[in-house]
Amino acid sequence: MIFHMNDRMIHQMQDIVIFHMNGKMIHQMQDIMIFHMNDRMTHQMKDSDLSYEWQNDISYEWQNDSSNARHNGISYE
Repeated sequence: MIFHMNDRMIHQMQDIVIFHMNGKMIHQMQDIMIFHMNDRMTHQMKDSDLSYEWQNDISYEWQNDSSNARHNGISYE
């Protein structure tokens, strides 16, 4: 289980490492990262915070990959 850090960037980086260690859904993760970098991250960084939606997208993909379930829109916080 990944602990919820105060520093969101550390939490997100841990999720990304899990993707690579599992060797699954890497292409989908990359698509999510590219989309958010282009569409959201620039203005989010100016606010000195990372997109909470981006964090949740990665978290959903990791948890659903691990459980072999499909995204059902429920938060796993």
